[in-house]
Amino acid sequence: MNLHYITHAVMLSLLAVVVKKYFNLRLHVEDLQMECYPHPILSQPPQNLPHHPHKGGRMGDIDKDINYIATSQSSYKESVSNQDIDNLGATKYEGKGAFSQQNKVSGTDFSSKSGKYFETDFIQSSQASYSNEAGNEAESGRYFEEYEQTKATHADYSSAILTSSSKSVHLQGKVGASKLTSEADIDGGTHVTVTSNAPSETKKSQEGNLPSIETSVWCHGYPEMNKICRFRNLCYSPVNEAFLFYHGDKSVLDRSQLSNNSRSWLRLSTVLNYTDHTANLMDIKSSAFNHSKVRWIKGQSLIFSRFKPDNIMHVFHDDIFPLHFTLNFITGQNSLDKYDVQLVFVEGWDRGNFADLYSVFTSKSPMYMADQNQEQILCFEDSHVGLSMATVWYQYGYTEPQAPVKDTTASGLLLHNTVNYIVSQFNIQKPPTMMLTSADYCVLFSRKDNRRIINQMELMLTISAEINMKVFMLSLETHSFKDIMQYVQFSRGLIGMHGSLMSLAAFLRPGSFVIELFPYAVNPRKYSPFRTVAELPGMNLVYIAWQNLDKTKSVGHPNWPEDLGGIGHLPSQRQTAIMGETEVPDHFCCNDPSWLYHIYQDTEVDIPAITRLITEAIGKPLASSHLGMFPAKVPNIRCDKSDTDVKNNNVKKLGNVGKESVVFRIEWDYPKNLDSLDYKSLHYEVRVVQDGVDDILYVVTSTSLLVSVLGAGPPVQVWVKAVIDRTTGGQHSHTKCSTPQNVMKNFE
Repeated sequence: MNLHYITHAVMLSLLAVVVKKYFNLRLHVEDLQMECYPHPILSQPPQNLPHHPHKGGRMGDIDKDINYIATSQSSYKESVSNQDIDNLGATKYEGKGAFSQQNKVSGTDFSSKSGKYFETDFIQSSQASYSNEAGNEAESGRYFEEYEQTKATHADYSSAILTSSSKSVHLQGKVGASKLTSEADIDGGTHVTVTSNAPSETKKSQEGNLPSIETSVWCHGYPEMNKICRFRNLCYSPVNEAFLFYHGDKSVLDRSQLSNNSRSWLRLSTVLNYTDHTANLMDIKSSAFNHSKVRWIKGQSLIFSRFKPDNIMHVFHDDIFPLHFTLNFITGQNSLDKYDVQLVFVEGWDRGNFADLYSVFTSKSPMYMADQNQEQILCFEDSHVGLSMATVWYQYGYTEPQAPVKDTTASGLLLHNTVNYIVSQFNIQKPPTMMLTSADYCVLFSRKDNRRIINQMELMLTISAEINMKVFMLSLETHSFKDIMQYVQFSRGLIGMHGSLMSLAAFLRPGSFVIELFPYAVNPRKYSPFRTVAELPGMNLVYIAWQNLDKTKSVGHPNWPEDLGGIGHLPSQRQTAIMGETEVPDHFCCNDPSWLYHIYQDTEVDIPAITRLITEAIGKPLASSHLGMFPAKVPNIRCDKSDTDVKNNNVKKLGNVGKESVVFRIEWDYPKNLDSLDYKSLHYEVRVVQDGVDDILYVVTSTSLLVSVLGAGPPVQVWVKAVIDRTTGGQHSHTKCSTPQNVMKNFE
């Protein structure tokens, strides 16, 4: 019995020691925490602050989804539910009696014994336990002084904006420099990575210490064509659909590029002559900046509008190719890695079926402006606005009938660069089935609802039998877009009715063929976006168009809806005229009834003619690919007087020269880099100009030219450049040949 009592006594003694150690340790930890995280609000008596519920925008019940907003220096006043707030390790206090809310993750007890409204400004640690009692003014002063010292060491007054739908939130840094590294949209998708906020206007004493926000801009490109602008501290107001430019003493403005007359041409889209997608810039004084309503997007952002994200032709031509070129330009990166750039879409479309094509270009989830809180201003620390038009090859007919872009810089080199990136990101490495090898099959695009090939099954079987080539019939209704890209990438060529899927010709390998089919009365020469891409320098594709010339082989649909070619809404005389046309008249984009009626016809194609075209395309030799390499400048141009008779057949005559003419022998050397080029043909373009006589361009294959000029006339200007394979030319070299009759001088 005595041993039993002794055992109990020892255990009670040990328990007392443990309990004492625990309470001493807890007091020590609390002191350390209060020293590490001094806070002016938590260390002062509760204040009488007004309550302003957050109001959602056009997102409907957005205010029901927001549970908590914590900021480093401002006060937000909405908390609908505490359940998810607890999981984030922070809460807001409201109540007239004693109130306690315990963190469900860490067990932290947040307490307030005030009978007044109390709002926390920021809680950094989910493991800290703070208590606040009225009247503790000495401690309050010490903590506020320490807090001000800490704040002064930080230039960035950032904050975290936490939403109830956030799945993973990590706060980093000290008080006054909090950072949100993962955030989710209201719809549940992971979204913006970094945000910050400035103090509320309700705290006048702190508002005066905030740095001013000033916007700066630098632009490059022509005002009405190809302008991209880089902004610092550019903001956007969703409710006004306007970009806010805050003017201050330190603002940098490139007035030559962003004057009042050119602002409407700050393009958000690459579509030529389409003015709806232009940036709406609003000038505001920097003193009007409202810190409490701002959400900051850190790092680089690229802001633009998708033109028509439900149409794959527009996705590639208007968005994807320009996007990749622009990302390379603004980052200096040209690899297969994703870009650390926030993509921001401001046009208002939903994500669409091809959202993955945009997402593969960024390590961050794209921002859709239509999904954002309409009452909140978004400010971008470092943003580019607009996309480069370097890859744009076609205009859709907004001010003139549709046609290829004049003097386009698009090329196979630029397009293949983007295609290789996409193929790598989608991990497309081989044909879609083990039974296929590269180039032993072709793809026939099928349309299920309109613009159909009536006899497509017979066409497929005939091609397979007569050309001995497998044929895969593909459509967006039956195959995923990734599968279609994979089939096209390794195919021998494409066959299809004029339509958006034909834009995938850009994914074909050099030497492949493109057979484009056109309904009755639709002239292939007038509607040529896919011919144009196939014939860009460096694409090296064989393009052939087939047009139905037999009206009896076409089926029109006059009673369909207007946007699908229906003409029932038109007067009967106009309907008869349209159905009797043999060619669609010239027109502008995009709702011409004659164009829509004829392009949506179904067609019974001429199978023997198409099989002959495929055979012809396969038999054409593969053009060489120069991989962006060009002949160097022609060196050492020289001109000397020649004794050759002016009447010699080898002498080229410059203008109507007679007895006073002399013959020059113009010579030059080969470009220095010819050995590095893979080419099949080489010629030279020689332009000879004598003022008042003539200006003629000669094409020769040798490195010399005999030309007669006016001996007593002004100097002769000569330009020469080398061209390989008829299309790829180098830079011009120039010289000037002076003439008195017996004196020749060269000036390089």
